[in-house]
Amino acid sequence: MSITPQEARATLTSLLDDTQSLIGGEWNVHDSPSPVPCPRGGAAEPGVAFTGHRTLDGGGGFADIAAPTTALWETAGLRVGRTAVGPFDVLRGVHPSDPAFTAELRVGARSTMLRGQSPCAEGDAIRELERVKRELGTPA
Repeated sequence: MSITPQEARATLTSLLDDTQSLIGGEWNVHDSPSPVPCPRGGAAEPGVAFTGHRTLDGGGGFADIAAPTTALWETAGLRVGRTAVGPFDVLRGVHPSDPAFTAELRVGARSTMLRGQSPCAEGDAIRELERVKRELGTPA
């Protein structure tokens, strides 16, 4: 199934927004409007994706949010795994048919990070960047 870059960005934004709402709190949003290249069709075709990164001051409570976050991400089609990386408890979701589409939640004692990458959409990252610059009124 092919999606447009706009649909890809909306898919990621919706997933991160829903995750953020589920966890609660005042999040700092650092989502990038710039596209990144990604492989489609097993690397034979170029594609375009978007990234998002959000932070929350304060952490803890991983046990309370892991199950509902996992359920939300599985509803979006992601396969979710759980691990620990240094001082963080981590949930990582990857879409089985589109490995570009990912989400990750890291919860530490003092901070929480949520990041992800959209599904890989049809398109060229350079052309999409030019379109985004026009949309934002940024000089080329």
